[in-house]
Amino acid sequence: MRYVIAVALVAVMLVVREASADPAPATTQPAAPEVQLSKPVRDNGADFEAVVQAKWVVPPLGDKTTIELGLKVTNRTEKLMRINVFDTLQILMDDLQGLPLNCVKVRDATFIPDPLLLKSGESQIISRNATLTWIENAKGLRLMGPDGAGGHWYIDVPQPGKYPVRFVYANNEDRLKPVLARPAKNAVDPKESPFWMGKVATPEMTVEVLEVPVPAPAGK
Repeated sequence: MRYVIAVALVAVMLVVREASADPAPATTQPAAPEVQLSKPVRDNGADFEAVVQAKWVVPPLGDKTTIELGLKVTNRTEKLMRINVFDTLQILMDDLQGLPLNCVKVRDATFIPDPLLLKSGESQIISRNATLTWIENAKGLRLMGPDGAGGHWYIDVPQPGKYPVRFVYANNEDRLKPVLARPAKNAVDPKESPFWMGKVATPEMTVEVLEVPVPAPAGK
């Protein structure tokens, strides 16, 4: 009888100890950035929409923040459509006074990317995802990303604030020459899938470059 009581007491003590133990900390996934689309601009059988991350968080010194940027293109014709992505897309930003910020392009080597091939009603995004980092000695911020053809571009952002952003896409015969000079994986009869030709600009989208306060250490 005493043995049975002792075993029962040990079991109760184990249950109480487990119940009083600190629960495992909950793991939280970082929230996905808010990405906004501009109103579509329809031109020559295609819709063009800017894809822009709404808030750009200033990173700590020595770190970087990934920024989602791109141009969504939708084929509104009944035929296949090809989109030239070689040196056809430009991102434009203005400063807090409305003056254009300089976009610097750097290229040590060049490769010719295959064009996009869109079926009727299909959409694809020309990605220009970038990173936001500090310039050396914390003299300002720099938005930098690849150009899709072996180089990169960057725009120096003076300070946190709200900035207008837009895209300009332009394709013409001169820009097509290097693309047509090489075989592409998705090459088809140009009569069945003509290249989109022309120039289009998306409406301005406002992005906010903001600093997030660093929490003070516990007990301070």
